[in-house]
Amino acid sequence: MKTMFKVLSLLCVASFLTAAENFWIRNGDEVLFWGDSITDDGVYPRIVENHVLTYYPDWNVTFYNLGWGGDRSSYYPRLERDVRLCKPTKTTIMLGMNDGRYQAFNREFMDVYVSGMHRLLDILKRHSDPQVMLISATPYDLRPRTDIARGLIAPPDQLTRAFYPPTLFRYAKALQRVAEERGCAYYDLHQDMASLLDDLNGYDGNYQITAEGIHPNIDGEVFMGLGILDNMMALKNVMGVWIDASLGKTDSTFGCTITGLSTKGGVSFTRNDQRLPMPLYPSVREVLMRAVNYTRNWNRDLLVVSGLDSGWYDLRIDGTLVDAVSSIELKGGINLSRYDASPVMVQAYQVFEATEKRRDAFYMKWRNTLLEGAKGPNDFTPFKEGVDTRALDQAAAEAFAEQHRVNKPRPHQIAMIRSPEPDFSKIVKEIPCTAFLPDRVTIRVEIDSKTLRAFEPPLCLHGNFTYAPQYQWALLESKGYYSDVPVKLFDDGTHGDRKAGDGVYSVDLHLRKNCGTLEFEVQDGRYAREYWNFTDPPSHRNPDLDRLTRVWGKLLQKANERGTRIKVETAANASFAWDVKTYKAALTNGF
Repeated sequence: MKTMFKVLSLLCVASFLTAAENFWIRNGDEVLFWGDSITDDGVYPRIVENHVLTYYPDWNVTFYNLGWGGDRSSYYPRLERDVRLCKPTKTTIMLGMNDGRYQAFNREFMDVYVSGMHRLLDILKRHSDPQVMLISATPYDLRPRTDIARGLIAPPDQLTRAFYPPTLFRYAKALQRVAEERGCAYYDLHQDMASLLDDLNGYDGNYQITAEGIHPNIDGEVFMGLGILDNMMALKNVMGVWIDASLGKTDSTFGCTITGLSTKGGVSFTRNDQRLPMPLYPSVREVLMRAVNYTRNWNRDLLVVSGLDSGWYDLRIDGTLVDAVSSIELKGGINLSRYDASPVMVQAYQVFEATEKRRDAFYMKWRNTLLEGAKGPNDFTPFKEGVDTRALDQAAAEAFAEQHRVNKPRPHQIAMIRSPEPDFSKIVKEIPCTAFLPDRVTIRVEIDSKTLRAFEPPLCLHGNFTYAPQYQWALLESKGYYSDVPVKLFDDGTHGDRKAGDGVYSVDLHLRKNCGTLEFEVQDGRYAREYWNFTDPPSHRNPDLDRLTRVWGKLLQKANERGTRIKVETAANASFAWDVKTYKAALTNGF
């Protein structure tokens, strides 16, 4: 049996090495992500970046996300300008969602799309001749566009949108032909995501991977990131340790070395790591993780211990209790990266946070400084001359240095100590994502509907920020493409709401600390529905809610300026409640 275990261990190590030397990204690369709104503030580019940072901590790779909401391949002149910010050696291009113009298939539009893709490739070849991966557009999901029950989204205003899913399928095939003609790598993300939806809808007919049919939610973003990494032949396994406790020796290791092995009262050793696990957004739903078989196919930090006495063991990393595991589990192998509270994963999330800072600094330089006032991806205005970007360059450089400081692996003390039947109530299985992100603040907004004369549910906010309801994070975008997207307030006991059905509508916004001034006003469901039905701008504004915003803003800011938005500095956690007391105070202010 010992010989069999050793053979299996060697086979496991061999499987761990798959794709280790075939990764599309290499040390020294400059990687450019080009696309539309799905790339613009997409999570998937940061998943790829964090994978490189954690799995290859000694590499020096620079990433640039130059996606812009609303982009099409026919807007290729933008690339001539924006690519001056880098010299990419690798480039991914994901376009197509906007190119078909949300209609039934039109040959003329397709020809424009294909021609534009060739123009983009010509520009890149002249500039730095990078290797290019073409990625098909994500599917268009009709269900959230027609689900009135969701509150914010009314049925589409054009019947032709019902024919858009097969249009995007044809665009994916056209892009594949472009890739073959130009010698580019190709990833059919469209087909993979469509298959995922089909599979998961067999289990849950309400499962969705987009927020409103177009833009992926966090599940969709994670699926995209993993799919792109898989197509890049990325390494999927972090580390592996195989120990035979009965012999007191290490059979095999991968991605680390072992010293100080002891088998007294269990097993303990020092693991000298060569890489970190990849951090993911903690809010990803379990159904997606199971669909991609994440714990077996991705991010495996495997610990296998055979030869232990039968029973239970406290698993500790650097003294922190992370689980109680049985000898049977240890013999089969456990994935240490599943423990978000472990010191190893906490360090991985420090890389995650540094990546967010670097992305923010670059975005501020590119979109909010060099291109301040640009109206969209088809505004080919040159970069502003003479603007001082030194502070933003410094911020980006500091964040880059922080990424490459916190991503350096450290030695860890790992111990499995024999224990009685465990008290599972004392075992730390996971901790909230905010524990990884100490630079976040929470802004809570509450509005008691009993103080309103008339409104059409639901209440909503809109202002200089975007909001991801899946994980309650908000991002200030004072000049961003998505600013003023209506954000729903909740009366269902979720998203910061204290009590379901009490008429108090609430939302918690998790923002980066000291990221600027949050500004918002209050409107109702009709405004939001008109927004999503592509009335630009929405024609309906509730005058009572306009007055509420104006008077509440004056009360909060203790100022008499004629402001139409409530302003909140993001220096600390804050709670803002429009309740009966505030309403009575507002009566003397003209409400």
